[in-house]
Amino acid sequence: MATTAAPPRPTLSPTPTAGPRRAAALLQRSVSALLPSSTRPQIWIKDDLLDALYWIRQVIALLAGPLAGLAGAKGVSTFALFVTSAASAGLSWARAVGVDEEDVGGIGALLGEGLSQAIALFVLLWSLFYSVTGGGVL
Repeated sequence: MATTAAPPRPTLSPTPTAGPRRAAALLQRSVSALLPSSTRPQIWIKDDLLDALYWIRQVIALLAGPLAGLAGAKGVSTFALFVTSAASAGLSWARAVGVDEEDVGGIGALLGEGLSQAIALFVLLWSLFYSVTGGGVL
């Protein structure tokens, strides 16, 4: 009677527990999860997944805030565009890496993780760059 070996289980790579090294490790892991490769699929611990969503949204805010300020964008439409793009980017990333929404507490947990902090960072950088440039330079 022949026995077949069980397929290898995906392994968790250790993630630093706090600080900038953790953020960098989670962002690197987030990007590598989207790239096509021959490696096995990654398993996400709930805390790591939510932390990765948080940092993805912060990076989006760091890029979008100064860009909106330099472009001289103003009004509710700019704010709504950012909120929509930050929320949908996080959900799209979570679905792309194969996260089951129910495992992390539903779609509300995925939508809410880090969104309010990203909004605050976006508004701060948007208004700062808009004020410094005198209404935008682009």
